[in-house]
Amino acid sequence: MSTQRHHRRHFRSGYSGRSGNRSGFTESHRNGFEAHKGSVLSTASGTATRVGVVAAAAILAGSLVACGDSGPNGSSANQAASTASNAADKITTASAAPGDDTSSDKNTDSPSPTLGSSARPSDKEQNGNNGGSDGGNSGNAPRNPGSSSRQDNTSVNFCTTRDLKVTSDQPNGAAGSLNLDIVFANTSKSTCKMRGFPGVSMVTGGDGTQLGEPAQRELGQEVETITLKPGQTAYSSVRITKTGPMDPSTCKPRKGDGLRIYPPEDTKAAFVRLDNVRGCEGSATYMTVQPVRG
Repeated sequence: MSTQRHHRRHFRSGYSGRSGNRSGFTESHRNGFEAHKGSVLSTASGTATRVGVVAAAAILAGSLVACGDSGPNGSSANQAASTASNAADKITTASAAPGDDTSSDKNTDSPSPTLGSSARPSDKEQNGNNGGSDGGNSGNAPRNPGSSSRQDNTSVNFCTTRDLKVTSDQPNGAAGSLNLDIVFANTSKSTCKMRGFPGVSMVTGGDGTQLGEPAQRELGQEVETITLKPGQTAYSSVRITKTGPMDPSTCKPRKGDGLRIYPPEDTKAAFVRLDNVRGCEGSATYMTVQPVRG
């Protein structure tokens, strides 16, 4: 009995001691809990920090790559992107080469401006220096006539200014006018053809300024196709009216330098110098031209 009472007393005393010393028991456990909590928070904080660092590295690498850095720092950007890729669950990035535009809406074709050209010069030529080739002075141009045909030979190309040497005979005086022949010699290595009227105008001022109206076509003339082998020639007759008797209100006489001549079906001109010719500054028509002949 005494032994049992002793144990019960000791048990109560111990329990009472723990109750009475509750503050020590609680403080000890609190310290352990706080230490454990600190460890947990530290671990969580470290994890969050590592995640934040990884995310920041990924963003930074993406920014560097997106900027297209291909200079000396390009390798650093690639390393940062690689580190972020490995740390952030193998996130992969891709970038276009510097200057590349991968947009499907980008129009890569740059329209070039379209330059138009007329099939033949207009009946009324423009003023100014045409910039055509110099065909030579007037004189006794040699003749080696090409073959004539009323039918057009469609298998042969038209002669161009580049194919021809353009000269003229010396003008011959007649009552109230001067007559001359413009001679076209095929200086190319290929056969070409001529058909129709050349464009003719007088120029002045030493700079190609057109003097008055261009030559008017003589109507009622038969038009033939002239086929010119290399070395052969064709001609066209021009009549220049003397300006003295003309109406001064429509014709102000002025010295001319020569003739600007467009072969039929071409838009590039040749220049033939003429001595002692005068034209009209005004609206009067003072020249006529006939179609080419063989």
